[in-house]
Amino acid sequence: MKKIFLKYILLAVALIVLFTIWGFSIRYKMNQVCNEVRVDIRSEGDDYFIGIEQLRKHLQEILYNETQDSRILPKRMGEINLNAVENILEDNPFIRNAEVYRRNGGILEVRVHLHKAIARFRNVRGEQFYIDESGAFMPLTSTYTPNVMIVSGYITESLQMGDSLKSDIGKQLFPMLQYIHEDAFFRAQISELVVSQNGDITILPEVGNISVEFGTSEDYQTKLENLMLFYRQVLNRTGWDRYKKVSVKFRGQVVATRTNPYGPDISEFN
Repeated sequence: MKKIFLKYILLAVALIVLFTIWGFSIRYKMNQVCNEVRVDIRSEGDDYFIGIEQLRKHLQEILYNETQDSRILPKRMGEINLNAVENILEDNPFIRNAEVYRRNGGILEVRVHLHKAIARFRNVRGEQFYIDESGAFMPLTSTYTPNVMIVSGYITESLQMGDSLKSDIGKQLFPMLQYIHEDAFFRAQISELVVSQNGDITILPEVGNISVEFGTSEDYQTKLENLMLFYRQVLNRTGWDRYKKVSVKFRGQVVATRTNPYGPDISEFN
């Protein structure tokens, strides 16, 4: 019985010692002067709304601005309001979210996740803006242009900071935009989508003068798969200038119109 009681006493003492050391460690870290800010920009690929170096410069201006309460140096670690710093960083329209941590040695670590562009919209009023992977609108930037497809035509959406797709056509089109952006083949092949008032889409490719009559975005995966087969089995063999128009609008077939008016008018590929 005494041995069991002694074990409990030793365990309690060990816990007290550990919590005391932990408390001293926390107080020591909080009393350290912040002498370095490390910025970790999380990004995959290149289709982001702002250049990495430009963003680093912008973060430095925010974090060291003496006119703002978020100024880091030479505050002690315990005086830095992490939530306030995160909120100020997230006010930047190009930043999706920010996370700020205190590290030993007076180091403040800032992790920034960027919005990623999947398309550039040009609406009926001539306004232009980007749309990100979540469907949110973002403004153009004069210093960086993501290499993404353009969506034009009957686009009624209008840029409002933090807004997203509201029209029926926009909502129906969005899954197709996501699919194209995630597919390396179509991301490289498609330059622009032109949308009509009834939702029909014309695809303009990066290579050649051919236009693709796509129909609406309904059943877009099947239509794109048919288009890919036509590219690989026909255009790669005959050349990109042989046809001026391709239609995948109708289920189960690809209809192509020749560029040469003296050749056969229509060829079908099933």
